[in-house]
Amino acid sequence: MLAFTVGLCRFYQYYEGMIQVDPETDQVKRQEDSFINPMNTFRTLFWAIFCMSSMDAPAVIIENMNDTESNVNYINKHYFTEFTGYFLFAGTSSLTEIESCKLDIRLVPIIK
Repeated sequence: MLAFTVGLCRFYQYYEGMIQVDPETDQVKRQEDSFINPMNTFRTLFWAIFCMSSMDAPAVIIENMNDTESNVNYINKHYFTEFTGYFLFAGTSSLTEIESCKLDIRLVPIIK
């Protein structure tokens, strides 16, 4: 879990405090603090073991790009970072579930 914590934190630390404004609806989105620092990353992964973590935690929010010539705002997307974050988050959740099942199977003969 420590390796996933370090990897996800390293990936998401650059997006701390990012705010995105939709130019059509003026809806404001903020980058979640789930993977911004090691403590929040560990906390998110820990609660993911019990399925009590948000599934939108790996979403990447980036500030808008402003084209100065045409005065148009563009919404930035970092698809690779977001895909990798979701993949690592799903991977660590799957691995902890598998390990939990293996532990349950090992404990069955002891309980009888």
